[in-house]
Amino acid sequence: MRHIIEAAGGIVYRMTSSVSAPKVPGSPGEAIPTDGTPDDGTLGGGPRIDDLEVCLVHRPRYDDWSWPKGKLEPNESHRHAAAREIEEETGRAVRLGARLGETEYPLDAEGHKGKKAHGVGGDIKHVMYWMAQLLDDSQISRRSAAFGPVLTADPHEIDERRWLPVRAARKLLSHSQDRDILDAFVDRIEESAGAATLILVRHAKAEPRKQWRGTDGDRPITPKGASAAYGLVRELSCFSPSRLVSSPWLRCIQTLEPYAFHTRIPLTTAE
Repeated sequence: MRHIIEAAGGIVYRMTSSVSAPKVPGSPGEAIPTDGTPDDGTLGGGPRIDDLEVCLVHRPRYDDWSWPKGKLEPNESHRHAAAREIEEETGRAVRLGARLGETEYPLDAEGHKGKKAHGVGGDIKHVMYWMAQLLDDSQISRRSAAFGPVLTADPHEIDERRWLPVRAARKLLSHSQDRDILDAFVDRIEESAGAATLILVRHAKAEPRKQWRGTDGDRPITPKGASAAYGLVRELSCFSPSRLVSSPWLRCIQTLEPYAFHTRIPLTTAE
């Protein structure tokens, strides 16, 4: 019986050192780290492809250059696996952006450099990819308790990492499917110039209206909802949001409170 092996990863990108970093909004005169990532998720009005570098990793087992990626751990989401594997293999903490796409290939074709290798039968590896940006030290500190522990990849798994301009990266990539993901990245960069990430979260499961005797605004989440709110902490940490805004209704506040607690980000309300 054929099985699907789920995996996730991404393209990490940064501004080149030759491009001056924009200022962080609200912090006059404060330059950002070399990744050029403002705290609101923009890249200073949108970068040009020639102003960017992307990170490739070398796998000695297959002697290939590819995007950082890896298999999902038990009960782990694709999002969390992508952010975790990127940090494990590049040594740099990231936050995810837009989803780029997915690839699929026979597991026994792993590392083969042929044109989109196809096998007959056997397990299939399915990989989902995201755009990813580097976090600065303050962002890493704020997110660490929410995201969970990350181990460094074994040198036998990843022995070299390179930051390259997009065109050079395309030449170095060993697999055609990785080049397809790079094409999707280039399209997304051009589409999302000056954009910021907005995450919409529905409140966790609340007490049923028919059973609740108080006002609707005071209707709380259930124990099941509280468990989901706790699980949401790791999911939100993949995107490392810098601002939390909730409806003033109790069930909405309770859904975001665990993330606010772990990251020490103030939770504000809006009607």
